[in-house]
Amino acid sequence: MYFNTNEIFDSEAEFIKYVVNQTKGSDSVILGGHYILLYNDIDDCLEPAIWEENKADHLKELSKIVAGDFPLSTFKLALKIRKQIKQLKDDSSIALLVNDHFFQSNSLTLKTSNKLNGNWDKYKLMYFKNAKLPEVYNNIVEQYHFEINSTIFPNTLIHSKYYHSLLFSETSLRKRFEKRLKKDLSNSKNFYLNNSYNQKSKLFYKGEEGNLTCLSENGSCGCSGEVMQFIMEVYSKNNNSLILMVPQDCYESVCVGVEAFISYLQSSKVLLKKYTFTVSTGFNDSIVDKIWDNNKIQLRLYKI
Repeated sequence: MYFNTNEIFDSEAEFIKYVVNQTKGSDSVILGGHYILLYNDIDDCLEPAIWEENKADHLKELSKIVAGDFPLSTFKLALKIRKQIKQLKDDSSIALLVNDHFFQSNSLTLKTSNKLNGNWDKYKLMYFKNAKLPEVYNNIVEQYHFEINSTIFPNTLIHSKYYHSLLFSETSLRKRFEKRLKKDLSNSKNFYLNNSYNQKSKLFYKGEEGNLTCLSENGSCGCSGEVMQFIMEVYSKNNNSLILMVPQDCYESVCVGVEAFISYLQSSKVLLKKYTFTVSTGFNDSIVDKIWDNNKIQLRLYKI
């Protein structure tokens, strides 16, 4: 395994050039356009936290707080990357994740939160049953003269409760991880399952520096388990590169997930193939970016 934690880019053009060069000769999957679900109190439904997509002013403002420019900016970047990859005669597709956890409840009024409490599952089922690709995403795909079916990586979780052909539910990924991959990992080198009495078991990964990281606990660190399941879904298909663009507050958890997945591959019977992972952040995701230098893109590279 090779990784570089110190790649910093001053511009999107430099970032794109580097990523395309590192994945040259590979079929790639690009994670871009990841968005959170918000409750629309006017239409009584869930909708993407993409402020360019929201019709109501108060939802636009909430989307700017919880997601900033991240969803649309990373989707645009994914299409720019795909265009350059196609110019090299390689293939690629864009995977879309939907954060459908109830994280956004703290941003809602008490009245609205009380209404959704216990009903979030019902609203999610309605969303994934009727969802279409966000209109702003459709418009950009058309500008590049790409076909949706060849541009979007198809959802592999076809038996999921929250199945949508174009959208991966984070809840579904976490549930699949808990039911399947977690058990395999618990029997692998560098992984430890803590079975506490009368509590849900927690899976830990022992990194290269000997640090233990929880992969399965609810909350932010749950990203590591989810991303491992997502990587497994992508890795099992015909591709040799995964390009991940993630929010700042998920960056370290996603990197841990990638490192843990590589460790799992190296110690399991899963087919080990030549593969490149890039994890990047710094895409104007809400107020979190104010802590960082939001003119910089940070990237970590992994090759196996």
